Amino acid sequence: MSEVIERPGVPRLLLEPWEAAESLGISVSKLEKWTSKGYVPSVKVDSMRRYPVDRLRSWVNRGCPLEPQDPAEEKE
Repeated sequence: MSEVIERPGVPRLLLEPWEAAESLGISVSKLEKWTSKGYVPSVKVDSMRRYPVDRLRSWVNRGCPLEPQDPAEEKE
C-alpha cells in the first residue's frame, strides 16, 4: 500500500482499492470480485483501478446492489 498524502483544500475524488475496501468495510479480495462482476462502480486510470468517491457513495445509498451497474446511470 502506498501512503496517501492529503493536501488541505484538495478533495479526494478517487480511492485506491484498499481505501475503497476499507471505507466499505469489506476485504480487498471481495471488492475485486464485486468489481470484476460489475457490481461496484470503478474507473481505470491508465492501468490502475480506482473508485470514484461520489459513485461509491451513490451505490451505498442505493443499498449496495449486487447486480451489474447500468452504464447510463454512471453518466449522470
